[in-house]
This record gives sequence, C-alpha cells and structure tokens, in this order.
Amino acid sequence: MTFDLLLRGGQAAQLRYAGMATDRAALKAALTDPGLDLPALEKQKIQGAVRTDFILSAEIIVIALGTVAAAPFAQQVAVVVGIALLMTVGVYGIVAGIVKMDDAGLYLSQRGGAAVRALGRVLLTAAPTASAGIWI
Repeated sequence: MTFDLLLRGGQAAQLRYAGMATDRAALKAALTDPGLDLPALEKQKIQGAVRTDFILSAEIIVIALGTVAAAPFAQQVAVVVGIALLMTVGVYGIVAGIVKMDDAGLYLSQRGGAAVRALGRVLLTAAPTASAGIWI
C-alpha cells in the first residue's frame, strides 16, 4: 500500500511539472480576460485543494488502521486520534510558521543588535524558498 502512495505521488508530481507551462499560459490568458470571475476561480481551486487534502488524509488513516488492525478497538481509536492530531498540528503548524516567517524576519531586521538584524535578513531571504517548497 505504501508503494502505491509513492507511485501516485510520483505521478502527481510528474503531471504537475509537465503541465506547468500549460497552466501558466492558461493563467496568463485567464488573467487578461476581463470577463473572468476571479472569486469563482479561486473557489474552484480551494475546493480542489480541500478534496485532495481529504483524500490524502483518508489514505493516511487507512494505512494507520492497517498497521493496528489486529489491535483492540480502543487502541485503534487512540492511534487514529493521535495521527489526526499530529497531522493537523504538524501540517498546519509548518504552513503557519512559513507564512509568518517573513513577518518575523522583517520585525527582527528592524530591531536589536547586528546578530538579530542578520537573523531577520536570513529569515526574509529564506521565506520565499520555504514557501515554494510546500507546493512541491
């Protein structure tokens, strides 16, 4: 089952990178179209992201349940709850940290001594790379 997830992830990455030129051309054409409903387009993108997140979360839960299938029901519940909490805190915590990284970098670059300002500049420089990294 894990190999299946790896295979699907690889196929998704391949499709994403193969279609990037097409997506960019379509995006450019769409943005120049005065009749485009941007809120509807954004809503469609968000719905797709939520659907993908739900499917991936369900797959992770199924894999987790497969590893504790012979365990008592209470242990299965505890494992699923634990994984759900770790996934939520981990994923959303990382995303929130990356989003706030540039704010922290700007704040630090305008305060304190030379070391604090240098750390702020490092955070400001690293924020775009970290943000791009979560979209892979």
